[in-house]
Amino acid sequence: MNRHMRLFTSCIFMMFASCLTSIAQDGLKGLVVERYYVTDSTDARFSKTTNLPEGSVTYRVFVDMKPGYQFQACFGSEGHPMKISTTTSFYNHPVYGNNIATLIYDATLSGGTCMLDSWLSTGAASAVHYGVMKEDDDTVGTIINALGVLRHHDETIGLPITTHDGLTRAVPGKSVPKITAMGIEDLLDALKGAESSINGYEFKTENGTWACMGGSSFERNGNNRVLIGQFTTSGVFSFQLNIQLGKPSGGFEQYVASDPDPGQFVSPSLRFTSR
Repeated sequence: MNRHMRLFTSCIFMMFASCLTSIAQDGLKGLVVERYYVTDSTDARFSKTTNLPEGSVTYRVFVDMKPGYQFQACFGSEGHPMKISTTTSFYNHPVYGNNIATLIYDATLSGGTCMLDSWLSTGAASAVHYGVMKEDDDTVGTIINALGVLRHHDETIGLPITTHDGLTRAVPGKSVPKITAMGIEDLLDALKGAESSINGYEFKTENGTWACMGGSSFERNGNNRVLIGQFTTSGVFSFQLNIQLGKPSGGFEQYVASDPDPGQFVSPSLRFTSR
């Protein structure tokens, strides 16, 4: 393991607080996986790619926290691997797509299938939008696709994105949360590859992270949910994550998928499979 990478992974969490206190678990309600959209035959034909066939599902992953808490990092560390996988491939728009939400330009969202891109986030869903759960969407400025796609209302997705697009524009003068990433280059490459292998992909690291250095929160309707990723795939989607939250009073809490070290907490919601 590269010494500099190991030092980064162990130290990035300490940049948020001076110590890990031993109070009881408090801030994390759990991870919420939203079934955002299901591709139909019109979307598939329009995409002209091999990895957005009919029936592909777009999943959004939210960190659901108590009020006042902030999302700080998603990480893999020694003994606590981070895994993200699909049995096929992840979709990304071949021209306008990107692997980080803040690199998705607002002007591209209303054309084609760019809204289904696979990317990582610390709260954003584009360069100028926060990502919110559809049930928390105020429906202001809903994006209607100009090219006649992304209009499928599959019964499994709940609210349709034609009325609740899960996007809320940042107020003027305020930018959406930015990502700091280290040790996850292979994952970023897989998310951006518009014609990735359809034979399955798994990313695993015990020495990588994506983080928001200032912390990230989004409180609406009594909820505090931060979008940390969107993943579109025709296969079985799975993850095992570990996260760090900032506490309102200072300091932080770490939650792992299993085998907690002293001061860490286990949350079953950090494991997911769509099967």
